[in-house]
Amino acid sequence: MNPILNFERSAREYVILSLSLATILSLLPFTVLRYMTQDWAIAVLDSITLSIMIGFFVYVYKTRKTKVAGFLLAIVFLATEIVTVSLKGPTQLVWCFPATVGIYFLVDTPKAAMINALSLLSVTLIAESGMTAASVAAFVISMIATNVFIIVFAMRNQIQKRQLEELTLKDPLTGVHNRRAFDHFLDEFDQNRGLQDIAPSMIMLDIDHFKTVNDKHGHLAGDETLVRLVTLVKTQLHHDEKIFRVGGEEYVIAPLNMNLSTCVDFADRLRKIIEHSNISEKLGITISLGVAQYSKTETGRDWVKRADTALSEAKSLGRNQTKASPNSTPGAGRM
Repeated sequence: MNPILNFERSAREYVILSLSLATILSLLPFTVLRYMTQDWAIAVLDSITLSIMIGFFVYVYKTRKTKVAGFLLAIVFLATEIVTVSLKGPTQLVWCFPATVGIYFLVDTPKAAMINALSLLSVTLIAESGMTAASVAAFVISMIATNVFIIVFAMRNQIQKRQLEELTLKDPLTGVHNRRAFDHFLDEFDQNRGLQDIAPSMIMLDIDHFKTVNDKHGHLAGDETLVRLVTLVKTQLHHDEKIFRVGGEEYVIAPLNMNLSTCVDFADRLRKIIEHSNISEKLGITISLGVAQYSKTETGRDWVKRADTALSEAKSLGRNQTKASPNSTPGAGRM
């Protein structure tokens, strides 16, 4: 697969890489033409813009960091519009339209609208002396219409995006985050793992002998059990923690801003709450839990493996237990 189109990259990476590459390929023949026709001022400007675009492409491709790159790339689009119209006059106004659209892909809608408003004001003031009043009016109105259409489209797209995320990142049965969301969480964690002041902990939870519940009481009872268990666990969590359903009856709670010993106590309290709940009284439900605290020498997926190993140990020792991974980095945590 082409690494530029690697679907492990975020949508924002894909947009910046695609726009940078498209700009490079579009601008290159014009740059060569400027040099051939000895249009030195524009040739130098095009060369500078090409170099900047190549730099952005390489930076995002290598680092996968997009927030600052997207904003700076939008500013480059703005500056290029203004300088080009200043040097070549009204004939270059046609380039304002693709630049306007591109800016909306690079930054959020409010910032894009502000940048494009500044662009419209600047290039209109620069070019109006060489245009008729009717031409100026036509350009301004068409640019405003373009911005309005894009803003309406962006708002509609945001609504659809939120609806799609609900479908793709949530478990339809229990309403918690699903395996896809957990993979996204790990990717984001890996990108920001050097920024944590406290090494967080993770709990991996599995319902003991869940197949027996389905076999004896039916799948509807099994589904009801999962919903009630998740609801009960949620009552014990704080706002910054998430529950992920990563398997049929297997869940991950993360990130927990607790050190290892505090998180083990918290996990074991969850185990006892489930053991003495109405769910257990009715169906004999218990849970096994594995706990791991993140180590700064490992990746997010290494962290998960240690929690999973601890869970396997709890199950192998008879279930209805809490076990911790011993290879965790100590750190201050929340009581």
